[in-house]
Amino acid sequence: MSRFFSILRRHGKKIFTAEDSVHDPAFLSHNEFHHEFSRIEGLPTEIQLQIFCMLEPDDLKSLVYASHTLHQQYSVQRKFILGQLLQIALPGLASTAIAVNQSMNFDGGSVPAAMQFLDNQRTTQLDSLTECTEDQIVLMAIFHWHCIVPLRRSYTEWALSNLADKCRTPRSDFTLSASEELRITRAMYRYQLGCNLLSQQQSSDPSWPTWPDSMEGVLADKFFLYYMPWEVEEMICIHRFACAFYDVVLLETGLRQGPSHRSVDGTFFGIEVSQRAYHDTIVACTGLDVMAKIRYRIKNNKPVVDILRNLQTYRTTFSCAFENPIGHDASTTAWMTSHIKPECLLELRTPFPFTGDADSDGPPFAWTVLWRDTYSDMTGYYIPNTLKDWGYVMWDARRIKETGADELLKKQWNMRLIHGNYAWAEFFDGYPVRMSTD
Repeated sequence: MSRFFSILRRHGKKIFTAEDSVHDPAFLSHNEFHHEFSRIEGLPTEIQLQIFCMLEPDDLKSLVYASHTLHQQYSVQRKFILGQLLQIALPGLASTAIAVNQSMNFDGGSVPAAMQFLDNQRTTQLDSLTECTEDQIVLMAIFHWHCIVPLRRSYTEWALSNLADKCRTPRSDFTLSASEELRITRAMYRYQLGCNLLSQQQSSDPSWPTWPDSMEGVLADKFFLYYMPWEVEEMICIHRFACAFYDVVLLETGLRQGPSHRSVDGTFFGIEVSQRAYHDTIVACTGLDVMAKIRYRIKNNKPVVDILRNLQTYRTTFSCAFENPIGHDASTTAWMTSHIKPECLLELRTPFPFTGDADSDGPPFAWTVLWRDTYSDMTGYYIPNTLKDWGYVMWDARRIKETGADELLKKQWNMRLIHGNYAWAEFFDGYPVRMSTD
């Protein structure tokens, strides 16, 4: 059967000649190929469904497009089949994926509406895709396999290449473990959710509702404080990847330095922000869906420029939150009392060791190295961007040790203390902030 799908993916259902068998060791003769189809088409419906739900998406697509009979069966059971494939692809992430889908067309004109959405999503989570409509399932499948999966692959190559360059070692294996794939996938979905909720399209209409600055901050805090600190850092790692992508795009399209695109007052499209903040805002406003569209499906610059020009109608607090301190003191208390059972409250510097990569709710290995097996809620501004550029919270202990990333982490952390702003160090309250590299 595996040979059958290998040929199907490469050639589709076509007539093979004797010459094909000479050049293709995995060749199935014309009769063998059609015999495989006949076997599948002749199976009971229940068995066909089991086969559909066991296939990789590319194999499923090839199969149903190559057989009218199987395509009819797929069309009738599309919601069930795609739902099963998504459940396998999103272990423990179904509720987040549903929230992302529901917020894709979210009307961000009201901060209270956004807050209500967050409250509803967290109190009445839909953990089962069976409660979704077929249209929702189809859109979720498209988003996952046309956006998340290719970007996950690109992110992996980008981050691990950065790690190899910093460690001056050969490029490591880009194959992800199950735990690494889960961390990156959940970070991307949560990042997309933040993009959907924390951005607002503005209008020249004076009656169009706007966000008060104070309320924007409250909404951002409400979003981030729901997650554990290393989970916030996971999202920031994705943010750094997106920023690096848009940095290149802005240069290639002439929107970074091109004088023809700069307004008289020195702003970009009338947005009074720095160049760096400008492309950070682009990332936050558009999300990974637009990034995937630009990266994989648009072949020339003009549509890209049009998309970037459209961003002048947006504002966001999402990217700003990544550049500023997130969480300590009062915010920590708010997060703990809202989302952790009283008996599980964690005080600063409470022992918090690495519990293994199989524990998806536990801290990643690099996080426990950074904080010496104690609890910390420091994120955002407090953590050097140099660590985030190789995705320090994404990787398993094995990869961290084998690549020498644990020593790189200590070195980059100490450089942050030497060259950075010492004012924030008081929050450690006597904690030995400098890490030994012995």
